[in-house]
Amino acid sequence: MESPVVKNTLAKKTKVQRSRAALYWGLVNFTMILTLYYEIYVANILTLTHPVVRYLEYCLAVVFTINTVVNAVKYLVSLSSGSVELTPRGMKLLGVKDNEVGFRCVPSPVLPVPESDGTIHFTPSSTLSNSPSINRSSPSFTPVSPLSPSNMTSPGYLMMSSSNSHMTPPGYQTGSYSSSQNTSLSRPSSASQTPLSPLDGSGLRSRSRGSPARYNENDTIASMEDLDKYLQEEAEKDYKAHIAHESSPSSGTAYWSWNRTTDYSSVLRKFQYQIACRSPTSDISSRNDDDPDTPSKYSGDEVWSRLSVPRDSVDKWTEYLRKWLSQTIMNRLVTEIHSINETLSKIGCEDMQIGEVSISTLKQVAMTKCQHVPTLNKLTPYLDCHANQEYLVQRLLELGKTGCMSDFNWNGGMTYKDKPWKSHLPTDTQIVMHCFCTYFDSHLPPHPKYPDGKIFTTQHFLKTPDKPNLEKKDNLVLYQSRINPPHYKVILADDIWDLNKGRNNMFHAILLFLHHIKTKECGMLGRVNMGMSGINVLWILEQT
Repeated sequence: MESPVVKNTLAKKTKVQRSRAALYWGLVNFTMILTLYYEIYVANILTLTHPVVRYLEYCLAVVFTINTVVNAVKYLVSLSSGSVELTPRGMKLLGVKDNEVGFRCVPSPVLPVPESDGTIHFTPSSTLSNSPSINRSSPSFTPVSPLSPSNMTSPGYLMMSSSNSHMTPPGYQTGSYSSSQNTSLSRPSSASQTPLSPLDGSGLRSRSRGSPARYNENDTIASMEDLDKYLQEEAEKDYKAHIAHESSPSSGTAYWSWNRTTDYSSVLRKFQYQIACRSPTSDISSRNDDDPDTPSKYSGDEVWSRLSVPRDSVDKWTEYLRKWLSQTIMNRLVTEIHSINETLSKIGCEDMQIGEVSISTLKQVAMTKCQHVPTLNKLTPYLDCHANQEYLVQRLLELGKTGCMSDFNWNGGMTYKDKPWKSHLPTDTQIVMHCFCTYFDSHLPPHPKYPDGKIFTTQHFLKTPDKPNLEKKDNLVLYQSRINPPHYKVILADDIWDLNKGRNNMFHAILLFLHHIKTKECGMLGRVNMGMSGINVLWILEQT
């Protein structure tokens, strides 16, 4: 739905353009009026006295006068309309210049910050449980540290709530906050402090069931130094209680246990995509190349340091590239496969579903049933990756489920017919790279030298056992030097750039390929713009 600000801005720009046109044509018509007046009453340049000519001149003068008046009215009406107010950021986003007519720049609104008198009173209560409650007459406002397994057990961990609920740091005695003047923070007596209970098997801190704690009314906290000292003492007590619990033979392990050593990274990665840490083999330089015939000029981390690209940017670009591949190619393939299969079922071709027949059969169906499934002819190049169509389609559907290919396995795939992946099946890297090349094949203009339509694949992709021709000075090639495990290099002119081995090798090779296009080829791959006015893939390399 269009925003009112955008609608008003577009309407105002249209009015300004019309007013400028009205001013221009008004001046033109006024000039014609002056010319005719000079001809009729002063100079009589045409020296024609025939009445028809005179009447024609008078008619033209009237027409030009009416046009001048109409254009003047249009211009004045556009000026009388109010200006559109935009913030500096809004003017930049909508392409409005600072001095443009009809617009006025206003400062960005500043949200009011709620003021507080900074006075907190802590009133102990011995009639409640051993978890303190913090209540205020106004909505609660308490600094809360970010949630993590390490600070959920710290004394400063607070659970935010409304004014009628509680904010409970573990292991503290019950009390309430109230706003007043000249008040102080009362602290509990250390002698009656109940030790913190350890984490139970469910991962939550169990409440102490001891007797209510007693407080010393004279033991108050009147300064920030006393407060810091008090919090430090309680943190030491909390730590000692956990150490004592861990050293006891009856202590059990819990998921959120103190200083846990169990690695749950595999479980977390299964359900949510995270930026992958560096592969154990990524620090090993690739100078010991397995292809002595084509030695690499730059390899390993030297590639990105040579281009002055920081490691953090490479990691961020890798995340963006995975999202682009997933949402631009893989997800759309999944949608198209389901749509075509449904159409084939409706026209009585249930035995010719994608993933159940060979690629040659699909090509015949695309020719004979083109009126029913016109997009099948464009889909078949993506499926022309491996002879085992059943596995290939199943894997495409799995990779296209999520928004970042979280199930991607660079040197393997998925289980097939209740058997683990074997090397006779394509790797996920091979599938994704084939889809990437096919996508660019479909976006590059046709070339008479490549009637099969594989313009990008033929010109910019090479796979072993074929060897690159390093004598060509215009080389821009993604070179797969090893099939299993897959490994890619990038050939730029007569130099070979060898990326780090491992799970991110293919992504880094594509990033280097795109980086060269953006920095050395002005964002152009042949006659196709890779930026916003074309394929729009170079946004991946935006600096962060």
